Amino acid sequence: MPCAIRRWVWLATITSVVAVLVVAGGVGQKALANDYYVCQIFDLQGQCIDWYPPPSFTTTSPDPPVAGAICDTATDLGCQRWVLPAFYDLANWGWMCDFNSKTGKCLHWTWGNRIKPTGPAPVVLIGLAAETVTTVNPGAGANASAVLANLTMVDGAAPGYITADKCSALLAGPQTRSNGNHDSGEAIANLSVVPLDTDGRFCVYNQVSVNLLADVQGYFAPSTADGQLFVQSAPSRKLDTRIPPLTKPPAGSITKVATGVVPGTSAVLVNLTMVDGATPGYITANKCSVLTAGPQTKSSGNHGVSTAIANLAVVPVDSDGSFCIYNQQPVNLVVDLQGSFTSNASGALGFTLSTPSRRLDTRVAPLTRPGAGAITKVNTGIAPGATAALVNLTMVEGTAAGYITADKCSALVPGPQTKSAGNFTALSAIANLSVVPLDADGSFCIFNSQPVDLVVDVQGAFSQTGAERFFPLAPTRVLDTR
Repeated sequence: MPCAIRRWVWLATITSVVAVLVVAGGVGQKALANDYYVCQIFDLQGQCIDWYPPPSFTTTSPDPPVAGAICDTATDLGCQRWVLPAFYDLANWGWMCDFNSKTGKCLHWTWGNRIKPTGPAPVVLIGLAAETVTTVNPGAGANASAVLANLTMVDGAAPGYITADKCSALLAGPQTRSNGNHDSGEAIANLSVVPLDTDGRFCVYNQVSVNLLADVQGYFAPSTADGQLFVQSAPSRKLDTRIPPLTKPPAGSITKVATGVVPGTSAVLVNLTMVDGATPGYITANKCSVLTAGPQTKSSGNHGVSTAIANLAVVPVDSDGSFCIYNQQPVNLVVDLQGSFTSNASGALGFTLSTPSRRLDTRVAPLTRPGAGAITKVNTGIAPGATAALVNLTMVEGTAAGYITADKCSALVPGPQTKSAGNFTALSAIANLSVVPLDADGSFCIFNSQPVDLVVDVQGAFSQTGAERFFPLAPTRVLDTR
């Protein structure tokens, strides 16, 4: 077993001992500093004033079962529990991670004045600087007015938000609306319809340091013969692997989803919910005839551990109306169909892109946070005649994990719901794009299962007079700042 690994066995064994000795105190002579020494006594400023070597460096512990493992629990009989944490730098063993991201990357290295490091701190790979505006070329059609893109935020330095818009409209500094929210050190995605400048580009503003990914799923353009219209359907659940006889798909699985849409459908609009992941991971959805096993180059959603997170997606379907989902890590999958895109359906709807605008924010007085089971009405400001609104729904600072459901007020009834438009965890901000049916006055309502603040940003509307058509594209990654 390499010497460095044996050193780590001792660190894991004596770290808790050092914590006791710090309290007990007692000044001693400072020993020569090398990579065997640990701190016995600290001064009031937290600096070490007494370094000492472990009483014995040898250990009877067997070699770790996996290369790179370290000892998490040790006794006089040797190591009792080997682990593979992401927060130790085995090559430079004096450094430990003070802030480890949820995706397994260290965002801040420290040595805590307890262990003399053997070299400089490891390099921390950070994302874009705070308040950066990044230009993106999505490669949409020449006459495209907006692009449909999955925007993923990875390893943020702190909780924050992003805003996407045509570059000519996106100004530097704090924004009045958002296209996605993220926590510290996590990976989370949100679908957005983003307006384009005449050169076909758009820009993304990030409030705090974070990495950005963009996967294009299609674009909207003025009416042409080969464009797709939207067929709205009553939200319906098409898959739930939590319900027997189905089981949680293991890592690397590909699960088929039968949507039941009519022949001639090119793509479906679905809410993809990932529940109780075993470790952080991602999913990718595409037609089954295209999706292959193994790591993917694009994603349709990201999830954490033991949480529920949703993301809207436009997914191409095969001729039988089905599509497939690949999951990188073990996670339950829930799929709610919201509509489909086709070129030949009677009564299908066109799209009208609107200037993004905030229509609800319960954090702003005189509004207050809706209590558990509340139903909140949202006036979208969309002109009469629209059948559905495209809205970004953000859930902020929930008191407990829960979900929201959005529908026309005339259809939404109190009590537990059978479908969801978004999921949230306690004390976080999570966004999800949704197509929500409207009543005749252009309003809709939101049910929240737990107390949570609600923020609604309108991005557009679907109606029979809408002049924009949708052009689905094979999902393509057009930005990755990592």
